Amino acid sequence: MICAEPQPEGGWQFILRPNRSLSRRGARWFFLGMAAVSLTIALGLGFLGFWMVLPFAGAELALLAGCLWHVQHRLAYQEVITLAQDSLTVERGRYCAECRRVLPRYWVRIVRKRQGLNLRTHGHSLAIAAFLPQDEQAMLAHWLQSALQGELRVQSHCMVTQILNERVIEVE
Repeated sequence: MICAEPQPEGGWQFILRPNRSLSRRGARWFFLGMAAVSLTIALGLGFLGFWMVLPFAGAELALLAGCLWHVQHRLAYQEVITLAQDSLTVERGRYCAECRRVLPRYWVRIVRKRQGLNLRTHGHSLAIAAFLPQDEQAMLAHWLQSALQGELRVQSHCMVTQILNERVIEVE
């Protein structure tokens, strides 16, 4: 998912997040539903004398909780690209900025690769948006190129469905 927001100084901020089909709240409800079903069956079998089912039901729920936590932790990753008057800043992290790179705005070139976009400047390359689908990468490349040239005219909103309705321009 790509969110584009104009900045007060005339720049832009792009927030990139992986597509998330299950929210934290949805994951919590899914786990509670699975736990209710599993524990109901396990307790019913336990009362019938099959008490060895209970530890396996607990282990099953612990494994499910661990898997859901891992997926939610991985989906918390985001990249924030801020385009200011003279610089382009890329911040990455899960819950806060864990890595920050500042590039000179006027020397940045956008190169499309198979597994994402690369920002190149002075012989260095920085990969971005590797987790986005191809159509969103193409749209982001177009928006970044337009923003770098000062031609981006988009209102502040998240771009999810608009990607399918707009023309995608390849940037090389």
